[in-house]
Parts: sequence; structure tokens; C-alpha cells
Amino acid sequence: MKKLNRMFMLMLRVFCMTMFMCPPDSGESANIIEGSRKRAWRNAGAPSDGTSGTYAGIADKGDLLIDTTNGTLYQNTNTKASPTWTQKSSLATYGLVGDMAANGTGTENDVGTSSAPARVDHVHKVGEHDHSDNTKGSSIVEAGITPASLTGLVAKQVADVNVIGGLVVLHRIDVADLSGDNDVILTHKTRVIDVWGLNTGIAAHATDDTWQVKNGSNAISDAVAKTAAVNAIKRIGSIDPTYAEIAAGGTLRITAVKDTNAAVTVYVLGIRVS
Repeated sequence: MKKLNRMFMLMLRVFCMTMFMCPPDSGESANIIEGSRKRAWRNAGAPSDGTSGTYAGIADKGDLLIDTTNGTLYQNTNTKASPTWTQKSSLATYGLVGDMAANGTGTENDVGTSSAPARVDHVHKVGEHDHSDNTKGSSIVEAGITPASLTGLVAKQVADVNVIGGLVVLHRIDVADLSGDNDVILTHKTRVIDVWGLNTGIAAHATDDTWQVKNGSNAISDAVAKTAAVNAIKRIGSIDPTYAEIAAGGTLRITAVKDTNAAVTVYVLGIRVS
């Protein structure tokens, strides 16, 4: 009798699948009552997508499916006619974040661009490994800045009549006890606004020992005489506005003329301009 019942149920299931498109393994009726609890579909292995995919024409949008082989959960995020089985992250296998891109590039990690989740195995310092202009992180605080690391690299251009004010940049140039040019190739366009020199502690220097600030071969300032004053600070007396702005890639030059001793430390103060 039991064998007959089993045979009858098997025949009934085949008939139902053929004539009424009943779900093959869920045990549900083809006529789903709205608001009723729906069971998850089951499939041995990862489901396939598309019109010929797993449960195409059967599984409604939003239906869940259990991969009984791998123990993962999927959801149909597309239509009934053409299911797209999206793996749910809560049961997904985690991937590891690979090598980070170099500083200043827009390259992302492979895991970071896929739909699979990834464990966080490290954190970024502010300004390091930033992949785009939209991921700068939280507000910068003093404790988050590496000691002795700030430079004028990101100083903003100082506009005319600006209401906030801008940062100044300072270039220190140690001039040796020799006649000649001491060059610095600037990476950003800079307007020279003041220059001064500190005489060395050597007493042997005189009025004929001079230094001068130039933009390449063009003079920005007058020639400044060291004089015989030990440890004196000597400031330029004039700035030529025609040459005061040094282009990015241009040459900030201190030209020294030696008579007795030309050694001096020159400080050039500037602002970034467009």
C-alpha cells in the first residue's frame, strides 16, 4: 500500500509540473496566496542567470535560493522570466583585500570593485593610499599627522582680495663661500614677497661680498651687500614685479659675488599664485 501511495504521489508531481508549472522541489502550489510565507528555492550548486537559468519562469523577483552544495544564499534581483541570482553578503565567502594602489592614484583593489564583500585587514593613514578625491576620510586632527611631515605641497593659491587669507611658503638656500649661482627649481608657481640673508659667523666679509635674487637670469631684487657685520640680517631693498612671479618649473636663483667671503643663508618668502 505504501509503495502504491509513493508511486501515486510521484505521478501526481510529474503531472503537476507538466500541466500547471508547479515548482519542482519547493513543495509549493503554483497559485501563491498574497501575503503568505514563501519557502526558499533549493539548488545543488550556484544558480545560473538568464532566461534559461535556474528556475527561469518560476522564481519571482525577490525569491531566495539556497545553494545546498556550498551553503550560500542567493536572491533573484531581476525578473521572473530572466532571474539574476545575487549572492547575499551575509552568507558569502569573504575575500581578502589585496595590495593597495600607490599613493595618489585612482586605482582600486579588485575586491573593492566586485560585488563580493571583503574583510578590512588594515586602515589608511590620512592622505595615504587615497583612491579618489571623494575618500579623504574624517577631519584632520593634530594627533593624526605624522610629525615633521607638513610641507607647502598643497598650499592653496592666494587670490587677490581673498577673505580667508593664504599660506606663505619659505625657501632656505645656503650659499657657499663662492661666486656663482645657487638654483632651486620650483614645483609650483610662486610670487616672491620678501627675501633676507643671515651673514655667517665669519668676520671676514665686506661690502663687496654680495648676493642677489633672480628669476632665472632676470633680477628680482637689488644686489645686497653683506658688509662686515657678523651675524647681521640683510634684507633686499626692492622687488621687480616683472620678474617676481616664478613659474612652476622655473628657477629661483641666488647669485653670489665673492670678494672676501660670500657665505650666507638666504630666506625667500613667497605665496602661491595662479
